[in-house]
Amino acid sequence: MNKIITVELCMGSSCFARGNNITAPQVQKIITARQWTERVILKGALCQGGCKEGPNVRVNGKAYSQMDMAALLDIIEENMARSEA
Repeated sequence: MNKIITVELCMGSSCFARGNNITAPQVQKIITARQWTERVILKGALCQGGCKEGPNVRVNGKAYSQMDMAALLDIIEENMARSEA
């Protein structure tokens, strides 16, 4: 069964300045290019409370810190593979 993957990028000022401002549009382009739009929901979130560890992201409710686009894509792909198994 293919489960929906929810990706929440912190858009608080610290995470935004530390890279989520760049990661958000890049990841959205990749989601569209790979035709994942039916499986991956990308949305912004208010401050997740870990400003010193940012940029922060939650994938299906699990928190990740010090994220960049490559690491986030790896996590999305891992979640997609698990949901297909």
